[in-house]
Amino acid sequence: MSRILVVDDEDAYRRHLQLALSNEGHEVRTAANGREAIDMGTRLRPDVLLTDWMLRDDIHGLHVVQVLHAVWPEIRALLMTAFPSEHLRSEAAKSHILDFIEKPFGLERLRQAVARTEHHEETTQHFGSLAVLLVNRAGRIVNANERATDMLATLAPRQQPERFVSLFHADAVPDLDAANDRWVATRPLTPRPTRWYVRSQEPQVDGSRLIVLQVADETRLASAGLIGMLLGFSPAGRTRWPFEQRVLVIDPDSLNRTWFVSILENSGAGCYAVENLEQGKRLLASDPDLKFALVDCARLTREGQPCVEQLRATRDGVVVVAVTDNPEREQAKYADIDFFLPAIWRIEDLIGLLTQNEAEDADK
Repeated sequence: MSRILVVDDEDAYRRHLQLALSNEGHEVRTAANGREAIDMGTRLRPDVLLTDWMLRDDIHGLHVVQVLHAVWPEIRALLMTAFPSEHLRSEAAKSHILDFIEKPFGLERLRQAVARTEHHEETTQHFGSLAVLLVNRAGRIVNANERATDMLATLAPRQQPERFVSLFHADAVPDLDAANDRWVATRPLTPRPTRWYVRSQEPQVDGSRLIVLQVADETRLASAGLIGMLLGFSPAGRTRWPFEQRVLVIDPDSLNRTWFVSILENSGAGCYAVENLEQGKRLLASDPDLKFALVDCARLTREGQPCVEQLRATRDGVVVVAVTDNPEREQAKYADIDFFLPAIWRIEDLIGLLTQNEAEDADK
């Protein structure tokens, strides 16, 4: 039997899954959103992660999979969704998802998916991309993932790394409160002089906190997004998404979708991407926090004004932003589009337009 973490923002559905899997003999814990799932998953170390794609915060199901896999690469992940799309399938395939479960599904489908994870064997060995410690209120190391264990193995042979402070020279013990806000350089008790960098989570209710370790020659930039989601902070120097509402990307081109999602998620925006209007309408109808629609203007040209009308009929007040090679020309052509972005745009461009829209609404 497996230890399973179930993540779904619908209370009744989450309890239903918990009961069904518990009746099969599994140990089941649940989380209601992405933040809770990451905090619980890093501490629980589940065998199986069963998560919905759409979650009611800016961390969706794929994010949860990616972060937990960076800490515990042996986790076997299953993704649930009522909104299957080629874009989501493609992203799931890149994220170590073992099964893609379309809602609604029966209990037999769920049993089969979980059973397959129990017999799944990796053909290649994976190592977590992050070195992570869990330290309790007293400063004792509760657990360390494989990459962190490898770093601890480089300490002088007589060192007993039971407590966090015992990893470092007495005059180089890092201030974990300072490490909440920035990377802190320190000197571990290794046979040869070296430097580690430490980043910490704010203490949780029980006083425990996650700590990320990196050696001096590792780049912290490449993993900044994962580390930010793991520890719950925003990478420094990035323009932050200032709105609570999320963005829907509708574009038939997979490269555009991936690029747009990358720009949005790097700013902390919650977003979903689909390849056609019908999928977009279904998402708008189901998620009350979707307020902005980023649309390929070429699709408007092909499908005409009804595309925008259908979006607004689905969600009154949705703000439609079209991406085009020629904003001036398209602005004259499509009077009902709220804003136009150039084909090559920055997150500051989009935020500037939407902030202007919010200010105009406030003045009405």
